[in-house]
Amino acid sequence: NKKITKMATNLLEANNDDNNNNQCINNINNNLNNLNNPNNLNNFNQVDSKYIDYVKNSFNNRFSESQIKEAKENVKKLNDLMEIGFNSIQSKSFLKAENAFNDAISFLHNFVKPFDEMLANPYLCLAQTMAACGRPHEQIRETFENAIKCLTIDNKQNKSSTSLFLRANIYYIYSTWDDLTTNNLKRQEELLLLSLMDVQKAVLLQLESFEEYKQKIDFLFKDLKDNDKDDDDEDDEVTEDDKREKAKIALVMVDLWDPKEEQVTETALNKLYTLSQKERNRKWIRIAGAIPILIGFIRNATPSNKMNRVQSLSLATLATLSRNPVNRDEVRKQEGLPIFLRLIPLQDQKDLIENLKSLKELSKAAGNQPLLRDGNMIQRFIPMLLKDNEPVQQVVLDTLYIICLSGALAQAIVRESNGVQPIIDLMRHSSPEIRKRAVRTLGSVAANNRKVQQMIRHAKAIVRVVQMLSDENEEVRACSAGSIVGISENDPDNQLAFRKANGLTPLLQLLQVNNDSVREQAAAAIRSLAKNNPKIQNDFREGNCIPTMVNLLSTSEHEGVRVHACGSLMELARDNSKNQDAMCPAGVQALVNAMKSDNRVLQYLAEGCIWALVRKSSRRKQLFKQAGAIEILERLKLSDNEQVRNGAKWALEVLA
Repeated sequence: NKKITKMATNLLEANNDDNNNNQCINNINNNLNNLNNPNNLNNFNQVDSKYIDYVKNSFNNRFSESQIKEAKENVKKLNDLMEIGFNSIQSKSFLKAENAFNDAISFLHNFVKPFDEMLANPYLCLAQTMAACGRPHEQIRETFENAIKCLTIDNKQNKSSTSLFLRANIYYIYSTWDDLTTNNLKRQEELLLLSLMDVQKAVLLQLESFEEYKQKIDFLFKDLKDNDKDDDDEDDEVTEDDKREKAKIALVMVDLWDPKEEQVTETALNKLYTLSQKERNRKWIRIAGAIPILIGFIRNATPSNKMNRVQSLSLATLATLSRNPVNRDEVRKQEGLPIFLRLIPLQDQKDLIENLKSLKELSKAAGNQPLLRDGNMIQRFIPMLLKDNEPVQQVVLDTLYIICLSGALAQAIVRESNGVQPIIDLMRHSSPEIRKRAVRTLGSVAANNRKVQQMIRHAKAIVRVVQMLSDENEEVRACSAGSIVGISENDPDNQLAFRKANGLTPLLQLLQVNNDSVREQAAAAIRSLAKNNPKIQNDFREGNCIPTMVNLLSTSEHEGVRVHACGSLMELARDNSKNQDAMCPAGVQALVNAMKSDNRVLQYLAEGCIWALVRKSSRRKQLFKQAGAIEILERLKLSDNEQVRNGAKWALEVLA
């Protein structure tokens, strides 16, 4: 493609400047390979396996089912003739090669129309061989033109990128023929430009379908990736792109509403899976009625038997569709949850992963969680942590993390199923993907659960969490800091255990890294550890934590960092006069500015921090008044958020 572009550009430049004409043509001739030279065998463009597959597929599309067997035999005969031609070229038997390609063309004429696209490559091979044999120029030219005609339909350009690339190749090889390079430079220029245009059109077609192609390849070869992000909330807008996608979905659904042949159903499911990779399409696919159909396809699947292709595609598509929050509820309404639970013991790795991914996404819906808990999902997941199967362990840990966020019931099942220790053990796994998920899940299982928090402390897992704050992997460090929130929240013993394990210093170090996710989690951990704990509050002050938090609140562009920095300042200031003095006057303007934010959580935390700072100090009270805090609090008293209104009221009371 680069060569074609360069030559075409040179020719265009030559047209614009006659003085460069001879130089450009010389450059072109120097770069072209002389295909008429029999010794230059590398210039013969050989048909590869992709073209043979293309021919086979063409046969399968053109013949009825009863003729496919005969068609495949014809393909073999065609392959044999083409192979004779290529082997003859390699042995420099060009006359024999010419005869073989002629025979291939004659053979194809028995069952395809004249100038059918399947004739294009045999004509191209024949033209090159005729040139090597020194046939009359008129015959060679006619053969090249025949190859081009095969890739033109009703005088309209073929819109297949494969055909366009093949035709571009024919134009290019035709343009290098000696008769043109010496006698017809205008035709050579035309062919080169046609070749360039076909390449450009083919590339544009491939760009349009690249995402679909990539998704198909990903379906076959993808690794499990951490993807906890939900789809955006649905809206009522219908864009022009939506209209096009809805039309595609409707065409696919025609074959799924009334499935007849398995091959047709499989093809439709392949298309539906590809369409489901586009986030906005997941809504339209649900509205088109695909979810009950897909559930119906997997209803009779059994864990002991390998799924057929239709079942596998249906399962993979459901896993993708379940990333849409509304679709999760639809799966429950269509009684799909018991099917996914029944398929947990699937033996095939790919199908097993897709089923687990479905359960992971379905666990995010509050309405699904009781049914999944009652269906013993958690009890059946715990043993899967013990087997060394990293892709499975990743999804299981993700799902446990999600469902334990719902509260004490799921946490209790994990504890009673002896699931805490396997999670702790996986924090020493060699894979950072497993380590980060294990420590994150441990924090979820422990959050505000004194029994689990106690188990973690007795298992000496807090020391391991502190070690992971210095892990070589940045995501592991962030997840470790985040887990401290759940492990230490409202548990003074665990707070002091982190202090004893020297866990405060690495948290302060994480505040300095150039990664907002890490800084956000570190600030959240500091907030949790400092809550109602004077010793730790003092340690953080002595570690220069307060100026760092004020700076993050003032300068960070990351909302999460600002929220947790403000929350940390509130907990560090609570009933600690030395820390309060350390925050003022430097932190006054930062807190006042935080109240101007549109973030309701940040507004509320800033109000709480101001309340903690001024309620026992007239000096600090005066500083906030001078900074304009009262005017802002008066506006926040009218907020549509109840917490913000109450926070403003309490802060104004102590400022009065």
